[in-house]
This record gives sequence, C-alpha cells and structure tokens, in this order.
Amino acid sequence: MRPFLSQVAQYIHQQYGTPLSDSCVIVPNRRSIVFLKKELTAVYGKAFLAPAFFAIEDFLVSLTNLENISTEEQLLTLYKVYNELNKEKNIEEILPLHEFSAKAQLMLNDFNDIDANLVNAKVLFTSLAEIKQLSFFGKSDEALSPFQRNYLQFFKELGEYYTRFTAKLLQENKAYQGLIYRQVAENLTVCFSKQPYKKYIFVGFNALSKVEQLVVEYLRQLDVLDYLIDADRFYVENQSHEAGTFIREVQKSLFDVKSFSITGNYYKEIPKKIHLIGLPQTLTQAKALHEIVDQLKENNTTLASTAIVPIDETLLLPILHSLDAEQANITMGYPLKQTVLFQLLRDLFIGLENKAKFTSNSPQNRAYYKDLFAFFNNPYIKDIHVSLRVKPAIS
Repeated sequence: MRPFLSQVAQYIHQQYGTPLSDSCVIVPNRRSIVFLKKELTAVYGKAFLAPAFFAIEDFLVSLTNLENISTEEQLLTLYKVYNELNKEKNIEEILPLHEFSAKAQLMLNDFNDIDANLVNAKVLFTSLAEIKQLSFFGKSDEALSPFQRNYLQFFKELGEYYTRFTAKLLQENKAYQGLIYRQVAENLTVCFSKQPYKKYIFVGFNALSKVEQLVVEYLRQLDVLDYLIDADRFYVENQSHEAGTFIREVQKSLFDVKSFSITGNYYKEIPKKIHLIGLPQTLTQAKALHEIVDQLKENNTTLASTAIVPIDETLLLPILHSLDAEQANITMGYPLKQTVLFQLLRDLFIGLENKAKFTSNSPQNRAYYKDLFAFFNNPYIKDIHVSLRVKPAIS
C-alpha cells in the first residue's frame, strides 16, 4: 500500500507535469511539506520548478499584508489600551503590567477564538454583559460591593477593549492569528486578487474550520481548487460512524471537485499485528522500547518506517537516551517546564520566596534547607561546582 503523500506526488506529476511554479500546495502543518517535497523529488527524478508550499496558517497570513505578532507584543498593546481607557475615565489606580497580564492573557485567548470562529463580537460582548448583570438581579448599584461593581464594569468594557485593541493593531498592519483569519474571510476577493497562482492544491485536510471552509468554497467557485484527502472507506461509507463525519461533510460541499479524495480500504486490507506488553512503571516503557527497536533492526526494519507514539510527552527524553536516534525523525515537542533549566529557576524562586517568609519576622538571614538541597543538586549547579573545583595542572 503506497503512502498517501506518495500518491499525492504521483497525482501532481500526472495532472500538472512541469513547471509547477504557478501552483500552490497547502498542507495542515509545516512538517508535511518536508515529506511531500521528498516524494515529489522521487517521482520527478530530476530538477524541476516546484510549486509554492504553505502550511495553512502561513498561507492565510500570506493572503494579507498583516504581520502575525507574538503574544508578548499583543500583551503590551492591550496594556496600552487598558491605560488609555483608565485615563479617559480619570481612574488613578492602574494595575502594573505583571498584575494586568494574568487577566490580559484570558482576554487575548478569547479575542483569538472569537475572530477565528467569525463570531459577531459586538453581539457577543453585549449579551455577555447582560447575562452577568442578571446574576445580580434585584440589587441596586448601591447594594453592590466594590468588587461586584468592578466585576460588572469589566464585562461591560470588554467590547471596548476588543474594538480598540483590534483597531490599534490593524492601524499598524499587525494582527494575531484569529484576526488574520477574520480579515481573510471578510476580504476574500481582495486577498486572492493579488495571488500569482493558477491552481491551489489542498492536501490532507479531513476537517475544516469556518474560515478554511470559506476559502475552499471560494476557490471551488473559481475552479482553481484541487482537494486531496486520505480517506478510508470503513469510516466514510459507514454513515453511523462518527469518525467519518467531517469527511462526509467535506464531500457534500465539494461534490463537483473531481480530485476530491484518495480513498483506500486500508482498515480491511492492511494486515495488523498487535502485541500488548504490561509494564509496572512509566520509565520501564522506554527501556522495553529499546529491546523492541533492536528486534525490528534484526528483521531489517528501518527507523524511517517506524512510528513511536508515547502517550506521555515527558517520556521523550528517556526514549532518546535509550535509543540510537541518529536516523530517527522526532515529531514531538518538549514542554519547557520539563527541562532542567526550568527546574533550576523554579527551585531558585521557591527558595527566595521561602527565605523572605522566614526572615520577615526574624533578624537572622535564614533559608529552608530543602530549598538549598534542591538548588545545589540541580545538574547545572553541580557542573559549575565541579568545574570550579578542577584546577589546571602546573608544569
């Protein structure tokens, strides 16, 4: 059974030949681009003008002239809006940035979801403020506590925050992801009029967001769309199977797109062998994995055709330490909070916080011994300690 991306490469070669410089390939993520390029190289077997490749997020950004800014820059811009609103209302008590950031992060996440799902922000914030007002039904403003008044005032001002925040960003040709999606959805004709491509090939999208649906539908109407997905008959043809719901919905909307899907009968035709191994502890999974990979190598199975999918991402480092990963293709990310450096900083701040508590009511400068033990046993501190003890030999 040929891999899906290999079939896609063969389809592109048969349908478009060369050159492909006026075509655009859109995939769900950047990782897919690497493997699709590899398959195209194998199919063509010679130098050729390749199409443009985009992950869907990068593609939508490219349709606008907006800069996709970081969360930190969003936070600073929202803090400016917060200061402006307070100055207009002559409010002297303004939160510092580090205290405002906790509330601001929730606001930024909500703003992004609202725009990404094309929700009417004005109606939403008005309704939300009215719902919160109902929670104090029957109470006059005088009967409310200061906290309750501030609580209601915050929800009444959310719409103003959103309006000013997005306006300020757009004025500077900047935006966050959700706002970029909204701008594309509301200006499809303008966005695509500037694009040089004659064909847009969507690969591997088994489900679409609202904005992606609008983009795909618009390209279908222009007759410049190719839509290729990897579908299995076991899920798609069974109307009661929920795993095929999204694919069937896409089929209905793209009924007249000839190259809609590369459908196979993988579930029934591909032989499967399942071995269950019971292990008492999490780390022993990594040790057992080493033996399994050695057995695969003995059977001439390469790591390139083997997928290791840990259920817990904290197992990544133990797995890498137990395997020869030179030929492996690491897919997983690794959370910062699991790194040794994060643990060092966490131990440092916890130690300083406890030290401040101990010395607040005592003239002596004291620290908790467990905090010192954790800090000085961190691998980074141990390495520094060892390097300071080693002296160069004197000849």
